Amino acid sequence: MTGILFNTSNTAMNRFKSVGTALATSLLLLCIGSPGALADHASVGCRDPKGCIKINPGNPIRIATIQTLSGPNEFFGLELQQSVEVAAAVRGYVVAGHPIGLSFFDDQCSGDGGEAAAEAIADENRILAVVGTTCSGAALTAAPILTGEAIIMGSSSNTANVLTTFGHDYFRVVPPDSEQAAVAARFALEVLGATTAVTIRAENILYAEGLEQGFLDEFTGTVFDRHVATAGQDLTDVVDALASNVPEVLFAATGPAISIPLIQAIREIEALDDMIFMSGDASLTNGFRETGVAEGAFLTGPQTNFESDAYDEFVAIYSEMFPDTPLATPYHAHSIDVANLIFDAIETVAFTDKHGRLVIRKGAFQTTILATENYEGLSGTITCQPNGECATGAFVVFQVQDGEFVPIPFE
Repeated sequence: MTGILFNTSNTAMNRFKSVGTALATSLLLLCIGSPGALADHASVGCRDPKGCIKINPGNPIRIATIQTLSGPNEFFGLELQQSVEVAAAVRGYVVAGHPIGLSFFDDQCSGDGGEAAAEAIADENRILAVVGTTCSGAALTAAPILTGEAIIMGSSSNTANVLTTFGHDYFRVVPPDSEQAAVAARFALEVLGATTAVTIRAENILYAEGLEQGFLDEFTGTVFDRHVATAGQDLTDVVDALASNVPEVLFAATGPAISIPLIQAIREIEALDDMIFMSGDASLTNGFRETGVAEGAFLTGPQTNFESDAYDEFVAIYSEMFPDTPLATPYHAHSIDVANLIFDAIETVAFTDKHGRLVIRKGAFQTTILATENYEGLSGTITCQPNGECATGAFVVFQVQDGEFVPIPFE
């Protein structure tokens, strides 16, 4: 898929200004195909093993997002993309004295989509960093391609364990699924007192495979069965199997495209009234809790600092800029944090050469991000490890109560 450059409309800027802040003072200036920002891997004076980006005066610093912009998880990726737009808007669409140029790519929540997006970005040879992907499976194929071009990618929602084990130019601000699965299994055992379980996972989805396996590794009770499902599948056979041998807990390593019809079908079977429904962070969405049948369900999700003035300001700005797409997922705060880590690192390492061009040394830029310590973000305090693990928060358990996600105290 080719990139779509974000051009700030007058309407969007007026919405942002109506929040009452003076921060949005300039429009985003983009030049499609402009030669103003070119990767320079071998020129004299770069002095960085990963190469340099050199940007002529007035030309944009190019940042891309790779998020899910199609299919049943489109709402998830769009929210993460729009959170990056808010981060740019708060800076007046300027970083290091240059316009911020945003390019948007669709990961299609798939390996093929991640690969196609990464190849398109690599072909442009002008993009410094990527915020993405939404889905872990897309990151698995995108990261090595981007690493080959020394383009770092930072994710707000990738939780698959393996993604920080390859040495790619990659970081994330969320904990891995091994931690999420352990929290879910411990909660089932220690708080719910469950001794039997059944799992269901989304078929051929890296995130789902890792989350389910992590739960199975940690759950010491008896597992009656394991099921797989795809979005749009008739779940009658799955529900009938549950009713024939009812577990105390059903753990669904699925997103809302499966978890919503699944819990709707379960609520229609009287024999399953006492079975406890559990799921992971992918189902922690407004769509799930607003089904009308999710009451009492438990879900794991990221620990966040949503009770702060900074977060309230973010919500106000986001709502003004994007009134038609209200916040609905748990990772928008993480997305703006990834964008801000990138923007702050640019401010730290960029300098102007004797020709008046802005120079960003890619290696120094990436090292600056991975050296982050005690960064107070919207998602919590961020400290990066050399392998790209930057989350210092934890996964917690929520329960749907009166149609709201309520945190459940659990050590």
